[in-house]
Amino acid sequence: MSAQAAPGGRNIHVTSSAIGHLRGRVDDELKVAMAYIKSLTDTVHVDAPGFGLLGGMVLGSTYEGMRGRAEELLGAAEKCV
Repeated sequence: MSAQAAPGGRNIHVTSSAIGHLRGRVDDELKVAMAYIKSLTDTVHVDAPGFGLLGGMVLGSTYEGMRGRAEELLGAAEKCV
């Protein structure tokens, strides 16, 4: 295990118990939160003519591209977690 100096001169020891606790929190909290946030990308889709005719031509594809990229990045983060 490793020890590193914490603020105030205390040593912090990483134990298998602490790692297990952290893993449980990641599984129970962070994974659930990441899945929820990723699912929100479907709710921000703008159907035509949401931006209007001119807005759809100018903004529509860029907005959809950014929404798709956010979904991709959040999916990768979810997989990583």
